[in-house]
Amino acid sequence: MELGGVQNIRWKKCKGGIKESRPSLQTSGYSMNIVYMPPNAEYELKGREFIVCLLRGSIVNLPLSIRKSLLLEKGGLLKSGENGCLLFVCRDEGDNNKYFDDIFGIEIKWSKYDTNMHRTVPRIRVDKYRINLWYLGPNKHGGIHNHSNDPVPFVEFHTQLRGNGWMVKYADEKGEKELERVEMVRGYTHDLFCSVKGKKITYPWHEYIAGENGSLFIVFEDTRI
Repeated sequence: MELGGVQNIRWKKCKGGIKESRPSLQTSGYSMNIVYMPPNAEYELKGREFIVCLLRGSIVNLPLSIRKSLLLEKGGLLKSGENGCLLFVCRDEGDNNKYFDDIFGIEIKWSKYDTNMHRTVPRIRVDKYRINLWYLGPNKHGGIHNHSNDPVPFVEFHTQLRGNGWMVKYADEKGEKELERVEMVRGYTHDLFCSVKGKKITYPWHEYIAGENGSLFIVFEDTRI
């Protein structure tokens, strides 16, 4: 399975055919890794608390569906299904109250996108996913946008790491009429805003709005349609 996009990222082979990305992505009290589990394998989570996001396949001993996440209050064994699975695992080593923090491990950095708004570059790439972190300062509006006409179509979703915010859907680009507002809290991944019909992906006008303490979250873009 392909893993790249970042110069020093690589697979570490573990017992039972399991693979973990190395080095970890470390920031804001989290240590994050991509984990591949072959069919019917077991993987032990060791630590305090975890956010686990399922990117491909299935986990048979958790109520977790694809492109969704769970906040686990303790470690334990994960068991993959008959087709294996691909996970993004965030081990919470303690909230340091720094949502825009230094990054250690893999060779990515913060890049300013707008005033009080940053994203990590380059993006991690694994099995047709593009993955990076975003930070928005207190009450920052991410900007109303629409991915429907992007040159490479993708399914987008977000997982909250620190702080809180809202994914907001609008009737038009001006944002004068709000259609839906989904609160984003630690460990939560929203339902897809886009609709997929064959190879066609349709997005509503939408944006992310950060809460009063700012927000740190993951953006996943799945280009396997």
